[in-house]
Parts: sequence; structure tokens; C-alpha cells
Amino acid sequence: MKKNLLSLSIGAAIAGLTLAGAANAAVSIAGVTGTVPAGAPVAGNPNNLRTTDATTLALAPGGIGHIGIIPYFSTQNGNQTLFSVTNTDTVNGKAVKIRFRSAANSDDIFDFTLFLSPGDVWTANISRDATTGISRLVTTDNSCTLPALSDVNRGFVVARLPAVSSTFTAETQASWTREGYVEVLNMADVPPLLNVAGAQPTTGGTANPLYTTTKHSNAGVAPCDSAALAKLLTTATDAATLSSLGLDTPSGGLYTNAFIINTANAFLSWSTEATAVVATTAAGAPARGKLVFAPQLAAFYTGGDLVALSGDPLFTTTPAGTATTNPSAAVLPSSEFDFPDLSTSYTGTGDGAASLVTAAAQAAALSTSLAVTSIKNDYSTLASIGSKTDFTFSLPTRRYAVAVDYSTLANTPSVATLRFNAGNANQFASGNTTLQGLLACVSAGANAVTGYSRSEQVVAGAGAVISPTPVAAQLRFCGEVSVLTVNNDGTSPAGKGVLASSVAVQNLFTSFQEGWININTPGAVAGNGLPVLGSAYTSAIGNPVGGVSTNFAWTYAHKFTR
Repeated sequence: MKKNLLSLSIGAAIAGLTLAGAANAAVSIAGVTGTVPAGAPVAGNPNNLRTTDATTLALAPGGIGHIGIIPYFSTQNGNQTLFSVTNTDTVNGKAVKIRFRSAANSDDIFDFTLFLSPGDVWTANISRDATTGISRLVTTDNSCTLPALSDVNRGFVVARLPAVSSTFTAETQASWTREGYVEVLNMADVPPLLNVAGAQPTTGGTANPLYTTTKHSNAGVAPCDSAALAKLLTTATDAATLSSLGLDTPSGGLYTNAFIINTANAFLSWSTEATAVVATTAAGAPARGKLVFAPQLAAFYTGGDLVALSGDPLFTTTPAGTATTNPSAAVLPSSEFDFPDLSTSYTGTGDGAASLVTAAAQAAALSTSLAVTSIKNDYSTLASIGSKTDFTFSLPTRRYAVAVDYSTLANTPSVATLRFNAGNANQFASGNTTLQGLLACVSAGANAVTGYSRSEQVVAGAGAVISPTPVAAQLRFCGEVSVLTVNNDGTSPAGKGVLASSVAVQNLFTSFQEGWININTPGAVAGNGLPVLGSAYTSAIGNPVGGVSTNFAWTYAHKFTR
């Protein structure tokens, strides 16, 4: 591929690289909906995208859907995260947005577009760069990407994190790239044939050049022709043009897997329970969503109203350095590559603005689908086997209700601002979300934590101490991904918890060496709950016996009530 044409990852984009004509690019999503019913004739029909029939987003209990969320990745203290994305659709290819977000405040630290052919599996490794300390992605997979594979293999980007200052060190900035979560979004299908309505036939129609160039050959390699892929960097907002580019409404069929492996210290590994979200009909059947493809471009999105595109309260359509009509309402100029996100209008049938679900409403609906009112899981901190446990809590939709604005840091170091989206306040609002340092912290409420031993002993209220906050049992989910390390007195190896988290970590002392913990998560309005994902990560470090390791590790996904 031509590097000067397609080297448009978020890293290059934010760093200021430009593309001739990029200023004229337009986001390609605009709520485009397929309206061709099954069996309808193609001739004379200007809209040949297949019918969008999705009306809601729901948790996919089978793990396969339109959207995948990997709740936690880590490259701290020798950790590496290996993950994969699988396309179970054996007919259609998929155009997929991969986005890594920081654990601190869900800031975008790396994103690109991936093309999966039918039945394809894509894999990558995230590790810490030995020189910069920043996370980097490495993949040798042959699936096509925008930008090209050579540009995807690189370090994460810190341009949207707070700038290095006297109160925010370069090491802290780098550490914010070493923990977070991953979004995987099926933006569009890539069908084998163009100009086909209804159910996909095996004959007839015109071969789809995009499908041909992203389809793996018998040798296991996709051609990734630069000319075919370059067409996706052009303006396209109507259904007929998007279809002619080889795209179709997304039908899902994706699942994700991930595990964390420590290769520098304990040589342990933990699986990470990914979450799948599926777009369904009103009857609950898997459905086709709106086509939400956007070009992987640095160009500022200047299309006007962001109401259907993102609920991020920081986004503006005005480039930096220019006047805005309401400068206090948003501070982060949005680029083409920022879309879609988890709040982008994905459901709602029919064409035109009237059919669009607002991003705030979409985020609220997704939050409700993921919301739980309590979390429960086991812990083990037995001195006899050297075990210890960390709980992870990921809040992947919080960004669309409240975001941390760093724009005031230049004048007042370490003092940021919270900005709320009033249209998505069911789980997060000013009543339960406050700013502590540079992190937004969501309160779980008074006496939210109860610790149990294995033998019916209970500690709650003043007994269950959360530190370093000197308030008993006042658990706060600080950051987008927070870690609760259990009974960690700092004397364990390296004085760290299982995951060696440093971005948003708290300690919980239960007075028992093992048992289970209940955490209430009421939400902004009691009963709404919080959209929390995560697991308990446990390790046991023992002395070698006969030259054989006695180190063990296991992961339990959180149990919950709704």
C-alpha cells in the first residue's frame, strides 16, 4: 500500500499528518439504513443495502454479536495482553473498528480499521515498549487494515492524554497507556457480490472488489490492494454509494477473546472474559444494524450535529484554534476516525433523521443492557500458598455520560473539569460522580461492600476498609477501568497486586484470607445499576518442587444481579 495515502492511524492523525483533499472527506455513517426487503428486484432500486431491522442492543449470552468489549488489558509489570477477533460469518466479510481506550478516562489511545474475511480470525499482542514505556501493538496477521499493517504495528498515542507537566510526569502519561479496555465494532458487512437485494445468493450479481481484496486466498493471505482500500477514504453518505464501495449493513457474528500473560516475573496467565452485544429485532432475534462505517481519516468531522454520532460530551465539530458558537459545551475537535463509538446510532429502522436514535439514547440503552445492581466474586489471599486477588471493574459506556476535560490544565495544573451529557444520566450524574485529581469517580454508595469468609463470617460497614481513601466502605469506581486489590498490605512480591495496576487502584481489607465479596452498584438513580464488566484475577506463587513451578493463576468473571 502507498504509505503516504493510507498511513492514517490515530497516531499519525493526531500527530498532525495531512492528506491531500482530506479536508473534504465526510463521515460515512449518517444513520444509513438498508431498506431492500428480501426478494425485492435490484433493477432500478437506488438503495441496495439490505434491510436494517435492529431496534435494540442487548447483551449476547452466547458471546457472539455486533460489538465486542474486552473489559481489561494490561502491559504493566511484565504483563502482555494477547487478543483475537473471530468472524463466524462464513459468507460475508466484516469492516471492523478496533479502538483501545485508556483506563483513566476512556481517552482514545489507538484505533484502526480491520477487515475480516468470512471465517477469519485476527490476532495481536499488546506489550510495553522497552524504550518509551508506552504500550504498543504487534501483529503478523495477514488480514487487511487501514492504515497498512506496517503502520498498525506501532506504539500507542498519548496526544489525547494530559500533557507532561510538573504535576503529570512522562511515566504517569505512559502508564495511562498500559491499562484500559478494547472496543470492537462491526461497522459494515463486506458481501461477496454487489447490487444484490435480500438474502445473499451464491450466483448472479457483480463481484465485490472490496470483498476480493480482503478475502484470504488458499495460501492464507489477503491481497489488500491499495486502490480498492483507498476508495474507502472518500466521501460517501448515501446508501447507493456505500453499497457501490462494497459495504452493506452489519449483521454481526463477531466474538473476541483475550488473555493476559506475564512473561517477566511470575510467568502466569489469566483469561479475560469478553462481552458481546448484539443488535436485535423487537422480538429479540439477531438483526442488521445501521451501516456505521467511517473513513480512517484525520480530517475533522464538520458535518454539523453530532446528535446521532457520539454522546461524548467533549466532542465538537469545530477544529482546534477556531471560534465556536458554544466553546464551553465541547472542547475536543472530533475527527473522522472517532466514529463510530459505542454510542453511535446503530438501531432504528427507516431512512432519514427521523429514524435516528440519538447517541445519548443509544448509550443509555446500552448502559441499561449492561447494568447490574450488585457484583459478587471470590477472593483468595492465603499466606500458605502465596495467593492474592484483584477485582477489575470496567465502565465502557460511562464516557458518554461524563468525561474529564483536561483543557484547564494548561492554566491550572492538576485541576480538570467534569462535563456531563444530560441525555444519558440514568447511571452516571453529578449526584454519584465526582472528580478526584484527574479521574472521574463513581460512588457505589455508603456501606456498599460486604466481605465474607468461607465460614459465614461477615464484615461490613466500618470493618471493610477501602484505602487509600480513609472512609470506611466507600468504594469508588475511579477511572473507566479500576482495580480493587484485596488484602494487599504492600508486602507481597514487588508490593503490588496480581495485575500490578497503577492507574486507578484501591485496596480492600476484609479481615479474612479467603471468601467472597458483595459490592452494591445502585447507579445514579437507585435501582438503575451500573454498567460494570470485569473479573477476579487470582495468582498463587509457590516454591519450585523438584525443579517444577508451583505457580498457578485463575480468573472468575464477576457474578451479578440485575
